[in-house]
Formats: sequence, C-alpha cells, structure tokens
Amino acid sequence: MQKRMSAWGYKFEHYMTDGCDPSEGVEENEEYCCVVRSRLDNHSLVYGAEVDGADPSLYKTPHADLNAFIELKTSKELIRDADHRTLHKFKLLKWWSQSKLVGIPRVVCGFRDKEGIVHTLKMFDVEEMPAMAQGVSGPLQSQEEEAKMEAEGRDTSRCSSQLSVLWGPMKG
Repeated sequence: MQKRMSAWGYKFEHYMTDGCDPSEGVEENEEYCCVVRSRLDNHSLVYGAEVDGADPSLYKTPHADLNAFIELKTSKELIRDADHRTLHKFKLLKWWSQSKLVGIPRVVCGFRDKEGIVHTLKMFDVEEMPAMAQGVSGPLQSQEEEAKMEAEGRDTSRCSSQLSVLWGPMKG
C-alpha cells in the first residue's frame, strides 16, 4: 500500500507540473534539484534539495529566488477528526522542516480518496505551519512530549555543536 501511495504522489507531481494525462505512466526517477548554501552559526552549509515545481507567475531565469518554488504533497482526504489531527500534528511539521530548510515558501497538497484520485487542493504557507500544528489538540501526545519536541526542533545550538564535532577533525 505504501508503494502505491508513493506512486500516487509521483503522479500528482507529474500532473501538476506537466499537465499530462493522468492515465499515462510516470517516470519516478526524474527530479529537479537545486543546491542551497546556508549558514548555521559559524558553519557554512551546502546541500542539495529536490524541488517539485515553481509558480510560473513568480519564476524568473536565473532562478536564484526560491520564492517561486513550491513543494507538492498528497494526503488522504480529511474526513474524520483524527485525519485533521494527523495532518496538523505530524505531516505539517514534516513538510515544514523539509521546505523551511531549503527556503521553499509554499506547499500545495492534493487531498486524495482511497483510489488515489485528488479531489481538493490546498496551499499552505510554510511560515504558518508550526502555528497550525501547535493549535491542534488531541490525544496524539502529551503536553510534556510536545514541549520536548518543540525544544529539540528549535535547538540550533545542538545542531551547531554536532557539526563542530563532525567537522573539527577535517579542519586539522
């Protein structure tokens, strides 16, 4: 089932970016990547990231401005309260970390039925995702667990010190 849902995601990306016939096959090994240079404290970081698409009204060549890029996702339709909680508590934070790290400002989600057919699209602003996730209550985790996750997720000094340990021997 997981493989099938992954194929639905590729098909959604392909349809949204190429406008192809949904009944056609999809090449799942094609992707567009960008190289991003960033800083974390005194560490210079360079990493590659796959980008799903760009808003044609914002896209300019050369594409140095990441504001044009979008991330495309699929998720099951939001029918029950538990579906909403899962989206807000888990998926939005995952999408946020993936997009924020690269600088992609928006995620477009296609909500699909049990057969993989997308019926609804919704655009999410990456900057608003943590607040959306925080505003959802439910029995998914305790307040103590939520506080710990939030502290760990925002602790850049921990990441920076780990990078120092890893890169220290290479400087010598």
